[in-house]
Amino acid sequence: SRALGVYVTELCVEITTQAFRYGGGGALFQPNILEQLLRDSHAAAQHIFASDTAYEEYGKAILGQE
Repeated sequence: SRALGVYVTELCVEITTQAFRYGGGGALFQPNILEQLLRDSHAAAQHIFASDTAYEEYGKAILGQE
């Protein structure tokens, strides 16, 4: 479901953010994979599919509301 996609995207952002923080100063520069993963996960979180409205729509569907 879309709500699951939002949740997984949020988890990815949290995980990559922590990995980036623990990666030290070298993680700031390309071609460090942590830099790319952080940038890509945050970009995915900006997508309309991953917006918080997905949770609202899911809740409405469970409650039988439109």
